[in-house]
Amino acid sequence: MITMLNKVIDELLEKACPAIRYRVRREILHQPPEMPQLQALQDLILADPAVRQTLAAQGPDGWIGRDFHGADSMEGGIRLLCEKGMEPSQPPLARALQALTHPGERLGKGLAKAGPSLDAQGLDGPELIRAVVFAYAGIEDRPDLQAKIRHALQAFQTVRDMGSPDEPFEPYRGKRVLRQGFIWPGVYHLRLLAFTQGWRSAANMKMAAEAVQRLVDYSPLPVYYLRWGSQLIAPGLFCMDDFNPSLLELDDNGWMFWFHRAELLARLGVVPAVPALQRQVHKLAEMMNDNDGWFTLRLESPYFRKIGPYAGLMLEQDWRVPRRRIYDLTFRSLLILHYSGYLDLQCGA
Repeated sequence: MITMLNKVIDELLEKACPAIRYRVRREILHQPPEMPQLQALQDLILADPAVRQTLAAQGPDGWIGRDFHGADSMEGGIRLLCEKGMEPSQPPLARALQALTHPGERLGKGLAKAGPSLDAQGLDGPELIRAVVFAYAGIEDRPDLQAKIRHALQAFQTVRDMGSPDEPFEPYRGKRVLRQGFIWPGVYHLRLLAFTQGWRSAANMKMAAEAVQRLVDYSPLPVYYLRWGSQLIAPGLFCMDDFNPSLLELDDNGWMFWFHRAELLARLGVVPAVPALQRQVHKLAEMMNDNDGWFTLRLESPYFRKIGPYAGLMLEQDWRVPRRRIYDLTFRSLLILHYSGYLDLQCGA
């Protein structure tokens, strides 16, 4: 299969959008950003229509959008720039990251009033989200970010150590509510660990893999809520409900959730240690092998298209030309295979 994928990569490098071409070179081929070809691609990324639209919403102080979290937000803007392959040294992204260093009251914009309380519990409040945004840009040496990494590890340790799937929860007003003192992993915990490296001791990696195995065993996971005073708050459950879906029975939205979760779990480094995840990645490879190395399912969910705080994976300008959709979904598939170690195994074979 590796010869087939080399041909796929060659076509992506020749015909895909600048963002895909750049990220294939940087993440899969491990080429340094100083290479002339990569520097030229950075210029093309700056001219990308979605990038230009995002930067049009950037103020003189570097802040992007109106809010910190939500549709018109700093978080969504920085995620888009990073997904498009913009290096943190590029002035627009550097200004945005500098503005995020001292956001003041803007950090709470677009989030519920309970945000600071959620941060105090180690959950997905504004400070955790901010840590994740820095991690997207490869920044993890901040003391506040290190504290959030510890909370994220604690969340996964909760799953690993629980005696039953009901232990961290209690009933309240007819709902399933997280008990005080427990941290349950959400998508921002997973993203933070997936995009950082410093926490990856042998013991922590073993714990994370065992925790993900528990999440697989207990999938699909029931909905739960967070209690803030007498109010119930829905946490960020995006893509965190089912760690063991059947790839043959996913609708378009289900594929969107799967691609996002599978890439994060691959980046986390736990796929080789979790058999169910290995089977999912192997199935993906089989699907690509049956189509000359391409991911060809016609997925049309709008959740693929616009990159924001949660959803969105489309790097091509649009999918009106079917080949553009195939380039995008094949690139995501290659990332999953690469970070899962599947490509290395194939090369070794």
